[in-house]
Amino acid sequence: ELRAVKSGYDALMARIEREKPSADVRRQMIRNYSRSIPIPGEAGELEVLFEDEEIIAINKPSGARMHPVHRFEGGTILNLMIHYLGFQPFTIHRLDIDTSGVVLLAKKKPICRFLNEAFRNRAVSKTYLLLADVLRPAPLSPGDLLLANIPITRHPSVSVRRVAVRALADPASLPAASPTPTEQPPSAAADDPTQALSSPLQPALTGFRIVAVHSRPNAADPRAPARALVLAFPKTGRTHQIRVHARALGLPLVGDDIYGYECNVPARTSEA
Repeated sequence: ELRAVKSGYDALMARIEREKPSADVRRQMIRNYSRSIPIPGEAGELEVLFEDEEIIAINKPSGARMHPVHRFEGGTILNLMIHYLGFQPFTIHRLDIDTSGVVLLAKKKPICRFLNEAFRNRAVSKTYLLLADVLRPAPLSPGDLLLANIPITRHPSVSVRRVAVRALADPASLPAASPTPTEQPPSAAADDPTQALSSPLQPALTGFRIVAVHSRPNAADPRAPARALVLAFPKTGRTHQIRVHARALGLPLVGDDIYGYECNVPARTSEA
């Protein structure tokens, strides 16, 4: 199989050399060829929560990637699904690599279109359970509701990061005062809205409900912030949306190696 792939790639390179297309056309030709290569199935543990003739719902564990970065790499949810089903299903939505939870996939293209439309029109309700450090100046109590109506964009210099553009946020979304400099997450400097505006803005809306608050999670360190168990209800589906909004509200997720408060936690946690 690999020999066939290499032979096809060599033939494509020979064609490009003969035709000498523009750089954009060349990239598109290579991209189209890459997409024509089937993603391989891979045996492994897969927890199926629901399945019928049209859809399948699985429990994605923390640390599992949804899709392979390259078609020759494995170890992802999609590789496991292809092995389990015998064909490649349609991905409806994704979860971050560190997030565990329910993932829904479609077996048929019409169902994929229907579900994509439902997600696009916010007809699907999604709930996430978070453990967060509390860096807000005002105390929190179980039952408190918070709303983050803050646009998100790419970080101007770190491609993997997103930033919440506070300058364009609904004022009701932000804490009464920003965390003090000693409370700023050391893994990420304060957001710079002016720099962030160099990339397109994406409107983003997330609701949060406080479930429980533990004021002394680390008795040995009196400087340690309180921690809260929080439910998140995203109304839009932006990359890293919940993590970015939680940080903007002074509730960075415990164990988050990009937006979190502590920098000495493992990059991967056993549970999300």
